[in-house]
Amino acid sequence: MDHILDKQALMDMIDHNADLLKELIRLYLANLPKLMAQIKEGVLKKDGSMIEQPAHALKGMSYNISAQKIASAALTLEKTGRSNDLTQIQENYAVLEKEAQDLENVLNALLQSAG
Repeated sequence: MDHILDKQALMDMIDHNADLLKELIRLYLANLPKLMAQIKEGVLKKDGSMIEQPAHALKGMSYNISAQKIASAALTLEKTGRSNDLTQIQENYAVLEKEAQDLENVLNALLQSAG
């Protein structure tokens, strides 16, 4: 799990507050599909300006819960959107999509185990 989500860093950040953990996870999971859809639309339209802002938001949201891998993938897409260099956009989006699915699975499992 630590390669997808650094649970210890997250728990330390929120002072091991289980209620806050559940709330953060719920908020993240509520916002993830919307941001992914916005990024995907930009990818499909090959429009970097449509990718940069939601990728930036996803990056920040992910760093806030210590999810470094998806944050890194979102940063790559944010830079791609900013530069409008779309040569690797499909590959970069595929990486982000995989990281998002992996993190979503981890967060759902964590939410269930937290009660």
